[in-house]
Amino acid sequence: MLLKFQYLAFIIVVFSCKHSETPKPQNSSQNCQVTEFQLSGMNTYAETYVYNEQSNLKEIRSSNGGIIESNNEGQIKSIDWQSNTPEFFYDIQGRIKKMVVPNTVPSGFGYTYAFYEYDSKGHLSQKTWFPWGSDELSALYNPDFEIFVAAVVSKYSSLTNSWEREKFMAQMELTICTKYLVDERNLTVTEIRSMLNRSLINRVEEVWTVTNYDGKNNPYRSAEWRPIAMYSGELSLKSDLFPELGNALEKTSKFTDFSWNNYKRSYVYNSDGYPESGTYADSYSKINLTWKYNCK
Repeated sequence: MLLKFQYLAFIIVVFSCKHSETPKPQNSSQNCQVTEFQLSGMNTYAETYVYNEQSNLKEIRSSNGGIIESNNEGQIKSIDWQSNTPEFFYDIQGRIKKMVVPNTVPSGFGYTYAFYEYDSKGHLSQKTWFPWGSDELSALYNPDFEIFVAAVVSKYSSLTNSWEREKFMAQMELTICTKYLVDERNLTVTEIRSMLNRSLINRVEEVWTVTNYDGKNNPYRSAEWRPIAMYSGELSLKSDLFPELGNALEKTSKFTDFSWNNYKRSYVYNSDGYPESGTYADSYSKINLTWKYNCK
């Protein structure tokens, strides 16, 4: 189980984005910058974060360390990490709208695409993800998932070559649209997923998980952490997409046979309201967590 945290356990951040409208944590003093992270259980893993003169993170010193490339706004443009270097695209508010990741698969299924939408308060509200995509499929994207699916069905129906039809179907059959319902009062996020299969039409929208938060300061609180959270997905302890609600306390699966996704966390906080130690526990393991900060 520990391997899934180490697989994408690099963290990269830029603190100087000027335009983000991501909500701030409910207990935010915004004066601590995380400098180290460590987990220990069956094994021990640690990261140290190296910053430049503008306090932007430029390097992760760990076994999976990466170096970032930023644009002129100080936003993460890409991450140089092994062979899959993701590229991020932003809207005029400085929020990530699209992520493109090259896949090590045969030509024609070369990229993973993810598109993001936000609600009126700045919370992430929807993610549409297709792991075997192409520019052709990306061009059909629409924030309204039903319109997107209709365009895909129309495109598929227009293809006459059997190989082209099969290739296009392969791009679509693993597409997932996830909607996030944020309850600020109760500090919860409900995740609802709609997944496509080969029928394209016969799909079910189901509640997937519910996550509870503590309302405290999250070490990865700023919008500039979002590229990393969005890339790492469920494979990292630092993958929370809603740091504005604080630190995740518990995730509960609502989908049959996916209880492996459940976990609980607890924390000890410093005087600034940031977690300095804690535990993560799921059905497979218990892991101790430690953070260090530079607080001003």
